[in-house]
Amino acid sequence: MNAALQQYIEAARAKGHKDNRIQQDLVAAGWDAAMVQAGLKGDDDLAVPPPPPPASGSGHTARSQQPQAVVQNLSTRGLEYIIMFIALGVSAFALASLLHSNVNTLLGGSDGGFTSSTVSFAASALVVAFPVLALLFLRLKKAETIDPDLHRDPSRKRAVQLTLVVTFLIGLGNIIFFVYNLMTGTDSDPYRYNAVGSAAAPTLLGNFIHLLITLAIAGGIFAYYWLDEHRKV
Repeated sequence: MNAALQQYIEAARAKGHKDNRIQQDLVAAGWDAAMVQAGLKGDDDLAVPPPPPPASGSGHTARSQQPQAVVQNLSTRGLEYIIMFIALGVSAFALASLLHSNVNTLLGGSDGGFTSSTVSFAASALVVAFPVLALLFLRLKKAETIDPDLHRDPSRKRAVQLTLVVTFLIGLGNIIFFVYNLMTGTDSDPYRYNAVGSAAAPTLLGNFIHLLITLAIAGGIFAYYWLDEHRKV
């Protein structure tokens, strides 16, 4: 077995890393999967090439010496993270739609543009997506407790960063719109419409409640993952 490969495997195992994660990391670094498996099994019959030499140059030359993955494949955990964040987005949107519709009905006496089919679809989406979100969230949190390295999974990182950007923009946009209405004296609300589809004239209280709903959902998601990303693993 190649000495460098053996040292890496032993060091990774000493840190508690599982063989499947060690294999994923080595393959991602440019090692052949069959050779990595042979190294994990301690098979001396299969020749293993040495690691790629360190980059001696800079810029394009240095990058060209690094192994480049032809296809980026998601790990099993990475796929679970992606599905969880999709379920999170669907659940958040459905919950917000239901709450905005209820506020419109209570304050305006109408559905405020949210038709019965729209409300039914939002309720159905929440019923289907939320259990998926809850199941994967608990499953992945348990896995992160066992293997803290999962917290740095590339797929999770990308999904969290996208979630932070989207929720920040949603919260910021709604605050700007609310302040704009206050400064200009405009009393319009994108969440409320009268029976013929034109903008209704909601109260300031209605606008404020709609803002609170949006900030509670988008801001809550943003705050949770912002703090989760900055905690020490």
